[in-house]
Amino acid sequence: MCTGSIPTSSDCSQLQSIMPLNAKVWVDGATKQSKCGNAGGSPGQKINRLDFDGRGTMDFVIHRHAEIALFFSLAAVALWWLARRRDAAPVVQRSLTVLCVLLALQGVVGLDQYYTHLPTELVWVHVGLACGAWLAAIWAACAAAARVSRRVPGARARVAKLSPSGSGAPLSAAER
Repeated sequence: MCTGSIPTSSDCSQLQSIMPLNAKVWVDGATKQSKCGNAGGSPGQKINRLDFDGRGTMDFVIHRHAEIALFFSLAAVALWWLARRRDAAPVVQRSLTVLCVLLALQGVVGLDQYYTHLPTELVWVHVGLACGAWLAAIWAACAAAARVSRRVPGARARVAKLSPSGSGAPLSAAER
């Protein structure tokens, strides 16, 4: 990805393009993890759980979830580093910093959950942090896209077609 000593803006855009896909895989993994665990349902209610490896299903899914989260976190840190190195807009740097901090907190809470066997309180903290991390990923993608649309010829017209207002106007300082 990086061919020289200083990363190019295409390096940032390549990493930015994989972040939403990685975030989706991360969320899907967490959903699958919930489906094979003991959460949800009322006493005596029959719940259809994932069961492709017997009692090992939950452990398998937990470890895949952790691996995907680690990859997502490393990609976020790499993107944060590139944004700082390339002097990206402050809003992009801020959003990536928030994303990295939330992902680090997610990792700490996730490890605590794993070693304490999923106490309900930690599950809610983990879910709340996941929501915050998802919002931070969207914030980072929108901040970067707003910056690109100002510099690329014709991008504003393409954004105008996609935006609800149709104006495609760049974000004001108050909206950033």
